[in-house]
Amino acid sequence: MNPGRLLRLSRAREFSTNAGQYAVGVLMADALHPSALLGLAATLSAGLFVFTFNTLADHQAGQTVENPGKALGALDAADLRVSRALRNLGLAGALACILLLAAAGGRLLAPAFLLGYLLVGYLYSSPAFRWKGVPGLEVVCNGLAHALPFFAGYLQFRAPDRLSVCYGASFFLFVASYYLLHCVEDDRADRRAGLRNLCGILGVARSVKLAMGGTAAAMVPFTLAATRLPILFIFLPFFAISLALELKMLRTGSPGPVARLRRIGRLYGLALFAVLAVRAWM
Repeated sequence: MNPGRLLRLSRAREFSTNAGQYAVGVLMADALHPSALLGLAATLSAGLFVFTFNTLADHQAGQTVENPGKALGALDAADLRVSRALRNLGLAGALACILLLAAAGGRLLAPAFLLGYLLVGYLYSSPAFRWKGVPGLEVVCNGLAHALPFFAGYLQFRAPDRLSVCYGASFFLFVASYYLLHCVEDDRADRRAGLRNLCGILGVARSVKLAMGGTAAAMVPFTLAATRLPILFIFLPFFAISLALELKMLRTGSPGPVARLRRIGRLYGLALFAVLAVRAWM
């Protein structure tokens, strides 16, 4: 199997985004400590499990081929064997790292939040629960899958405070809102797979309106977080750009702006990480 295919099957670009939030939490806590590497390894391993488990569950539900967000195409027997191996590796690595993190002493909130990340990922995709198909829960799960790693990174070194709670709440609201827009892209594949999610119930227009409300609401706790960490104020325009793209989507009814919002979101994540890293080293 070529390395490019292996990388796509691992869905590294997706789970590295979640792990990036763990790093953001560590940097916000001003905690450049070697134990953060163990927490980062736990988050990356947990993400590998969560996303490959999702790939396998979607394949079982007949959803992988059509889902445009994953771009995996049809899975053959070799792909399935590799995906199962990656899933098992991710779960074993995550549990081992979380256990070591807990045994190392310090705050136990970080291991608890990382276990929560694993649990949310399992409940979201598992055929036994399939929260992905429960209207409302699928939105909450996606928000939590991004917010929990941040809390794990921050709370590994600090107690909960206004900065962590407000930033985490803002990020949860923003990602949950974005997921509604992402569901518009996936609507056809979800319907054919028998999923009845919130987007399918509300329809495109109401889903976009709800997403806009969530994005606007996310600005409130983000601004409160910025009062504790003023450097965050430079990222407030990102919310305005997001709202403008969502308004365009509402007017046109086309999911086209979602791809642009996704690219802008990645740029925001990289810029935030860079700014916080420079701040931590100064």
